Amino acid sequence: MTVKVDEVIVGCGASALAHLYYAIKSSFTKDGTTCVVIGEDDLWKKVASTDAEHRFGQPGQIVHVKGNQPTSNTPSFQNAQDIDTQLDEMRQFLKERGVNFIYDMVSKVDRAGERILVQTVKRREYRAKRVIVATGFGRSSLPAAIARRMSRRP
Repeated sequence: MTVKVDEVIVGCGASALAHLYYAIKSSFTKDGTTCVVIGEDDLWKKVASTDAEHRFGQPGQIVHVKGNQPTSNTPSFQNAQDIDTQLDEMRQFLKERGVNFIYDMVSKVDRAGERILVQTVKRREYRAKRVIVATGFGRSSLPAAIARRMSRRP
């Protein structure tokens, strides 16, 4: 069964969540918009579960539901557990606003008339008005494959 949605986000990490958070806060993603986040691999959760004190050079204000956090003129670091906690808060915020999180992996993205067809490994199908690929800096070859496929005109 194919599900029609307004937006599919491919990826479930910090970049995907930050996009949705700011899209909702800025009203780019309007009330009533159906958003689906599809992903299965959260780098921060993996690192936090094995090395909670692992330090990253990501400022605290980048991904924080409680708004901009105080900053200083000196470089600062957060540990993996802090970032994981912030992302969990952001997921909860997004769920409360109707965003659906699907634990799956996208296998194909292609044009489907006026919409974009997104298929997953678990044989789910979505037809979206827009697709945001936010797969982070892992080994994914999906963004390049999508770009090649989407550049072809029907």
